[in-house]
Amino acid sequence: MVKGKTVFGLISILLFLSCTEHNENFLFHYVDPLEKVLPEQTLFMNVPAEADVVRGETATFQFAIRSNDNLRDVRVSLRSVKSLTTGEDISFDRLKISYVGKVHVGRAQVEPGSDIIHSASNFYPDPLMDDQFIDIPASVTTSAWISIPIDKDFNPGKYAGEVVVEGVCDGKQVNRSITIAINVYSTIVNEQTLKVTNWYQPGFSYVDGEDVPQFSERWWSLMEKMGNYMKEYRQNVVKIDPLRLADYTFEGGKVVKIDFTRFDDVVNFFRKKGILNMIAGGHIAGREGGWTSQFGYFIPILQNNLVAFKWVDCENAKAKEFYKLFFKELLEHLKQQGWLDMYIQHIADEPIKSNAKSYIAISSYVKKLASNLLIVDACHTKDLDNQIDVWIPQLNYLHRDYDFYKSQQKKGKIVWFYTCVWPQGEYANRYIQQPLIKTRLLHWINYKYGIDGYLHWGLNFWRGENPLVETAAIQPDGLVLPAGDAWVLYPYKKHLIPSIRLEAMRDGIVDYELLKLLEQKNPQLATQLVNSLVYDFDKYDIDIVHFRKIRKQLLEALEN
Repeated sequence: MVKGKTVFGLISILLFLSCTEHNENFLFHYVDPLEKVLPEQTLFMNVPAEADVVRGETATFQFAIRSNDNLRDVRVSLRSVKSLTTGEDISFDRLKISYVGKVHVGRAQVEPGSDIIHSASNFYPDPLMDDQFIDIPASVTTSAWISIPIDKDFNPGKYAGEVVVEGVCDGKQVNRSITIAINVYSTIVNEQTLKVTNWYQPGFSYVDGEDVPQFSERWWSLMEKMGNYMKEYRQNVVKIDPLRLADYTFEGGKVVKIDFTRFDDVVNFFRKKGILNMIAGGHIAGREGGWTSQFGYFIPILQNNLVAFKWVDCENAKAKEFYKLFFKELLEHLKQQGWLDMYIQHIADEPIKSNAKSYIAISSYVKKLASNLLIVDACHTKDLDNQIDVWIPQLNYLHRDYDFYKSQQKKGKIVWFYTCVWPQGEYANRYIQQPLIKTRLLHWINYKYGIDGYLHWGLNFWRGENPLVETAAIQPDGLVLPAGDAWVLYPYKKHLIPSIRLEAMRDGIVDYELLKLLEQKNPQLATQLVNSLVYDFDKYDIDIVHFRKIRKQLLEALEN
């Protein structure tokens, strides 16, 4: 009986009356932002509406809203923020208030984890809609999301404010409020050391209903928005493709001159955004057909007076002749621009044992042409004849071959890891149906295993159906891409919006940097803290209350 009382004392149980019966009786409840609020959900833990943050990161709050009647013109605002030390009124110039949209998951994940989230409606929270007002249907739970960037020069201390929800129900104005606390520690998050890349798709399909022509005025305006999000969410490595961005001059059917002006335009765009720690040059090779087929080069050809790219096998003489010119001119150009030291080169994506031989043939030829370029690739096998300089094994293969990758680090090689369609099961990833804390823990995994980079292929690779309509895509071979795998940005009302998964990734990156800071002061404690959340590559404590306790210990240790 005592145990039962304890449990129910921790849960908010609300009986919803209609707004006409009692216009104050609708749910407005603080929910930890690591919890995914489902549309049918009515029970929430009672936890303090507070955020513990360092300077240079973002304080985040989430509030569930629900009524038994329709709510119209709902608006959430943050008011009356004051320093509890000085009484000074505080304003936040970069404050963002969003509403968490619900998206549909219509196809089952192939290997779901034991902690997969089940929604009775098959709708899940993810996109952060930037509307000023929203309408909420009766008996549907929605949440408001507040992001407060804390500047590096912000005064440490305790702050309090009031979050207010207002709306119209049955023709009557209704409102509720909740007091929040922001505890700002004096620690300043360092300049980012963790390398992070999410590949972007330049077509921006679904924003305007069709692909947006590259380098058009509209395209640059969308790139501007996307670049801002990349910076805000701490991406610092960008895959940029000189092969496909270059202009080619042909004589007698072969390339005689290469112009990298458009490549420069894209590089300079990201450099001005302040997010380009490294340039990852796009793939020059790919599979001939299916997954186990061999790799061959892509070479430019003229087709109806337009440049197209043709696949040829890895020993093709014309391909070797072209790439001899390509890398000669690319290296000269990178040197002239001062970008050589920040450039790494992809060969082909995800080599496996059955096509390793063709991968090695292409990579070794590139190394012969450009010995000072680092080769980078996502890989499923370690048996690549020492061809890779920046290894990026999939998380489960890092798990399997961890001793090999640590030995590569000792030899001076770089090791990151990646996730994508796989690994599934118990492994952390970015899927919509996974607990959000597992997305944040990706970068605690980075820290625990000494892996200083993370790659994902999908920033905005919307494919098939509109991602706001269906999130689980299916490929021609029948492979289901787990919900949200291909993107963390959404097209919305002719622009781009982020997601709660992207928010969790950003916060996990900050956690990594704070653990690195603590490592300088107390490496044993840093190890102890990370070990209390990440037990193995695929075993974690995902209790949110426990996570907040551990993170507070991290902040307190840095403060002291």
